[in-house]
Amino acid sequence: MLRPGYARLLQVVAIIPDGLLSKDESERIEELRRVDPDDIPSVTLALVLQAFFLSEDSAASAAVYGTRRGSEDLRAGREVLMAGGDTGLLGEAFQATVLVTGTMGAGIWTVFDRVTHGLPSWLRVVIAGIAFTGAGFLLRRMSDERKQSTRKVIGGIGNILAAVIGEYAVAIERLRSAAPDVPSWDDLSGSMKPSLVLVRACLHTLARTRYSARSAAELKDLLPDISVAQGEGKVREVLRSYPFFTELYPGRWQVGKALVRMPAENAAE
Repeated sequence: MLRPGYARLLQVVAIIPDGLLSKDESERIEELRRVDPDDIPSVTLALVLQAFFLSEDSAASAAVYGTRRGSEDLRAGREVLMAGGDTGLLGEAFQATVLVTGTMGAGIWTVFDRVTHGLPSWLRVVIAGIAFTGAGFLLRRMSDERKQSTRKVIGGIGNILAAVIGEYAVAIERLRSAAPDVPSWDDLSGSMKPSLVLVRACLHTLARTRYSARSAAELKDLLPDISVAQGEGKVREVLRSYPFFTELYPGRWQVGKALVRMPAENAAE
């Protein structure tokens, strides 16, 4: 039984059509069809999205990962998914650190731009040079104790940023290692119809974006290099032509439909 809080976050995807899988993936699906055809929709979706597939059904798992997986693999996969929350928090910490650093730099530039606005470009360059020279002079005049304190502060910020980046990279690598291996886009482009390669790329990319509701223009910029036509018009045509894409509101699309519709008063919050 799903809790209501989780159910409203789930999205249901219509059956994936034939033609979006590579030859090797299709062969595994046909093997699964002989054993347990009921799992074909979920296995196919996992392959197209390169998504985790946690199941005690060895035949379905073998169709996704190419090899049979035991209970230890299932337990390890669960641990990776549980760590996914940490990955999200680390990602937010990383972005916040970069944002603060960038904001500080942007703030200094904003002040300089306002003060020197309207002056000739050459004069602004001269003023910037004088400012840097003055900063260097003040730094040399600092006492050794103050210089040491400044270095500690800068070094501490650098250490924090390096630690966040390192932990984030480890967490991301764990998540990637638990996802199924899929053919490269070059391999798919060489074995599938170009139009279907674009469909798979749109489905894969839109399902994995940070924000689910994307426009055709935004999705176009996020697509990998798939060696097929992938202009905004082509992407928009794909989004409109397949039932597993849902237009949430004019021009904004997501993968799948909501399992549970939210009441109008809650949706407006």
